[in-house]
Amino acid sequence: MKIKKVFLAILLGLAILPASVLADVVDVKNESEFKEAILNGNDIKLADNIKITDNITVDKKIVLDMNEKEITVAYKKFILVMGGDLKVTGKGTLVEEESYYSPIMLKGSENKSDTNYSTLTIDKDVTVKGWSGAFINQISDSKKFGYGITLNVYGKLVSMVDSTGDKGHGIYVHGNIKDKENCPVINVYKGASITTEGDAIYAAGYAKWNIEGATFYGGDAGFAIKSGVFNIKDTKIKTDGDAKKPIYNNNGIESDGSAFQIESNNSYAGGINITITGGEYESVNNHVIEHYIARKTETEVVESKLESLVVNGGTFKGTIDLMKSDELLINKGTFTDKIGEYIPENYEVVSNSDKTYSVKNIFINEVQNATTKVLVDGKYTNSALEGETITLENTLEDGFYVRSASYKIVGTDTEYRILGNSFIMPKGAVIITLDILKYENKEDKVVLLPITPSVDDSVDSEIKKELTDTTLDNSKTGLLEAIDFDKLEIENANLVEVKLNTTLKSYDEDTKTLIYDIKPTYYVDNDEVGTIPNSAINGKIKIKLPIMSSITDTHVKVIHKSGDTIIDTKNLEIKKDGEQKYVEIETESFSNFILSFYTPTIEVIENPKTLNTLTISIILLIVSSVSFTAISYVFKKRNNL
Repeated sequence: MKIKKVFLAILLGLAILPASVLADVVDVKNESEFKEAILNGNDIKLADNIKITDNITVDKKIVLDMNEKEITVAYKKFILVMGGDLKVTGKGTLVEEESYYSPIMLKGSENKSDTNYSTLTIDKDVTVKGWSGAFINQISDSKKFGYGITLNVYGKLVSMVDSTGDKGHGIYVHGNIKDKENCPVINVYKGASITTEGDAIYAAGYAKWNIEGATFYGGDAGFAIKSGVFNIKDTKIKTDGDAKKPIYNNNGIESDGSAFQIESNNSYAGGINITITGGEYESVNNHVIEHYIARKTETEVVESKLESLVVNGGTFKGTIDLMKSDELLINKGTFTDKIGEYIPENYEVVSNSDKTYSVKNIFINEVQNATTKVLVDGKYTNSALEGETITLENTLEDGFYVRSASYKIVGTDTEYRILGNSFIMPKGAVIITLDILKYENKEDKVVLLPITPSVDDSVDSEIKKELTDTTLDNSKTGLLEAIDFDKLEIENANLVEVKLNTTLKSYDEDTKTLIYDIKPTYYVDNDEVGTIPNSAINGKIKIKLPIMSSITDTHVKVIHKSGDTIIDTKNLEIKKDGEQKYVEIETESFSNFILSFYTPTIEVIENPKTLNTLTISIILLIVSSVSFTAISYVFKKRNNL
């Protein structure tokens, strides 16, 4: 019984699996086997080159593996994807025997709510050759629409000239497709290429185009556009077609050698919106971007169908020819034509050495001892789009560091701090400002600031000036090495600054006594955190403290006190660095240091009066005689002589 239940469960599970999972892969050697596999909804693997002599409709989900073979389609015949999903994969070629339409056609649904109705995917190793590489057609002459169409292109589309000499298109969208709801969606992906002697793209009907990283070549024009929405990124378009004056054509377009040939024509849907981000776009003989009005008669009133044209970067070679009412917005990019009238407020146009013009919206306040460059996506630039990450590359002279960086949006007064060396570009142009300071020592993200002695207001002003103007070298105090940074609040810090604050609290001229208060403090990302506690000091630190030039003593007694407790007492010699007098103390903790000056007293012992040489000689003779007599007596007695 249990075995039967398990078997039944398996059967039920198989019953609900998608048809594509259950479909067998059929090896196909000829047209009849191909038709049968399509009819049964089988996935197909070509076992031989085949020729298609009849129109074949794909209305199921099917994967066609070209398996390094070729499908030739007879004159005026095609594979039609309508109500199905066809993925063509594997290395191979689909080609029209004689150019007329395309080896593969797409038609949509009559029902506006039918999404994902007809889908065609041309995989990366597939080549399609025809009058058009891919053709999106209306349902029929009476049903001039097509809903739920998706075209995905990863491979190669090649357009060929037909028998009449008519040049085709890489992708063709029929001009009678005008409904903007559930319109065809065309995705052309990185690595895809489209080559044609005509127009790389003929966008007559309304569709939404998403193109990224593809390459297009049009012998007559690049993109010939009458309708649709285009989102183009990092794409390459080139045309070397002859420059012509565009004229009205209600059954095609009079290509004029422009990379973007945009036509406003009352017979088409219009609604043209184009956004270009990055890439390379070139017209060898005419306009890189062009928009014009095509009138059926001289008196026909035609309003512009170009609703928006935004350039967010890229290289554009060729002239720009737009209508006066057009609002081209160039936020970023490099152009061979002048662009001053198209850039946003507060942006600038830069004239480059190669006779090109580019947009600038990042400005840097120059400071001494440092130069700054800006990178976006690893490339040096002076422009960026809203939302892009700006990275600063600072080159500093020895002994200097960036204490802080900030930016403000041009036309505003608010400063925004830059943490680390990057920030997200806001909308508009920005000015970047760096605060550059000198350091005594630096280890990774930790810097030791120069000691700048301060003097209490109660101290004489001349002494105050002398001690605060000191330039003693305290770069080798050993402070950084002695600090246990694990005991400080520096988690996730971009910059840690350490400074020895030395304050002359008082000076008693009568007793020649100075009192210095020394406290190491630290800052995290420009904000003062507080004093470094003695518990975080794990080593000896040497500090040079300035002494007034008026002190004539040679030594100093240093008493280190914490409150009323004396920590240690040392007697040190006063040293000089040039004209600057100083004392160098060594300590393992910080608080008050009392310095009292003195000159050591040396006790002088006078020599006795000098005797003359004769007197000294007589005394020595007498001493010698007495000594000899005594020695002789002792000798005789010991030997009983």
